[in-house]
Amino acid sequence: MNFKRYRAMLTVLFVLMAISFVFTYLIVVRPVDFFTNQKQNNNNVTTQQDTGVQVRATYTTEDVFRPTRMVLTNKNKFEMTSSASIMKEVNAHLNKQFTNLTRLEVMDETSYENLVLREARIQILFDGLHSFGIVNRFFDGNIDDLNNDRFSRIVIRTDDPSTAYFINDDTKQLYSAKVNESFKTSLEGLYADSDFYEVESYRGKTKQFFVEQDNLNVEQSAYLIEQLPMSFYITQLFTNQS
Repeated sequence: MNFKRYRAMLTVLFVLMAISFVFTYLIVVRPVDFFTNQKQNNNNVTTQQDTGVQVRATYTTEDVFRPTRMVLTNKNKFEMTSSASIMKEVNAHLNKQFTNLTRLEVMDETSYENLVLREARIQILFDGLHSFGIVNRFFDGNIDDLNNDRFSRIVIRTDDPSTAYFINDDTKQLYSAKVNESFKTSLEGLYADSDFYEVESYRGKTKQFFVEQDNLNVEQSAYLIEQLPMSFYITQLFTNQS
């Protein structure tokens, strides 16, 4: 009887051991396989992403050293655009457009403001100063003597469409170049109400710049004015014996 009981207990023990091994496999071994596969998948994704990072865009000089804004004086108000499609066309129009680049005088503040704010019909603006040598594609002819001179703005006057003025806004140095009158007409043809917005001109540290009217933030200051109470004056009145 004891022998049969011993065999039964031994059988139960073996069954429990088998169940224990099964659960151990499911809990310990399988999760390791799962996370290992996940890590491999993540590594593959990371590798693909890393491979993607190796792709580099190629930019030409024309893509980098180009105008970013154009301002038109329209019915005594300034309208500006920074539309990518319009500025791409402006950039294309600049190729081989100018001849006979000449250094003129350094303007005083009055002459500078007159040219930029009152006489200009079209202004082509650049982000920062560009040397003529970098943008020599603008010129049909030799400009070696002025390669290192720099400018930041091109102006076409209302009354003189055959001359373009290059301005260094920092130093107020002025340059002129000859241009076909059709250049002004071509730029005016890019005007579209939806791509231009009205701007106001403001004086910066060294130059005139344009700000969209709706986006202009005017600094406001509040001042606390202390007022003496009426009781102070009554007390002074009755305590003054003179």
